[in-house]
Amino acid sequence: MHAILGKPRRALLVCCCALAMSPAAAFDEAQLYINNAPPYSYVDEGREAGLVYDLLDQMAARAGFRSHISSVPFKRIAVQLSMQPSSLAAIWRQPEVELSYIWIVKLLEEPAILVARSDTAGDISSIDAARKLRVGVVLGSPAELIARRLGFQHIEVSTSAVSNARKLDRGRIDAWLAVPSVIAAAQQQIRSNLGALRSGPPIEKIAMYLSCAPPCNDIDIDRWKRAAAAMKKDGSYARIIDRYLLVPR
Repeated sequence: MHAILGKPRRALLVCCCALAMSPAAAFDEAQLYINNAPPYSYVDEGREAGLVYDLLDQMAARAGFRSHISSVPFKRIAVQLSMQPSSLAAIWRQPEVELSYIWIVKLLEEPAILVARSDTAGDISSIDAARKLRVGVVLGSPAELIARRLGFQHIEVSTSAVSNARKLDRGRIDAWLAVPSVIAAAQQQIRSNLGALRSGPPIEKIAMYLSCAPPCNDIDIDRWKRAAAAMKKDGSYARIIDRYLLVPR
């Protein structure tokens, strides 16, 4: 026999259900875009993972958002932000795009470097020395912007870091311009190692930021900044960085 709820208990149950279903009790939604390149974003045994994916997923939760994180090519990120004014993205901050976005939270920083095969003689000791080499970059990446700004004469564009790793391995390019973590991940994907490569000096440091396209009127910027500050304070930010073998900045 089912117990019959008294009026006070029924009223309490109705109130609790109404509160649970109310907009105030639900998480706000947050659409974020990140580049689909390991180690920043990739699929691991059927689930999304990666350095930037994990950072933004936890940051969104701290800020009270239910995150929807989409991994897309570089060029697609700019398109999505222009089409969805309330969305955010992880974007590399460079002179060419400085005025195109509002830079909310610095996520990480790495140097852009040139690498070449250890068994080749192409000179990557300086920008001037490497300018005439066939240099691989990813389409729309910070490396492409750097290569064009610095006047490299033979820029070979690919759609992924893995493509550049394979091209370099097969001698189809002389050097590859990227950041160290992306180079390491791509080498692992083609079952090679960093010992097969030699590196030139850092060309310039570039930082990735959580960003939005102005005017960002629908985005609570301070909410995201507070969430990032809380993660850094309790060490969870550094733990995510360390998990992917990068040094927090």
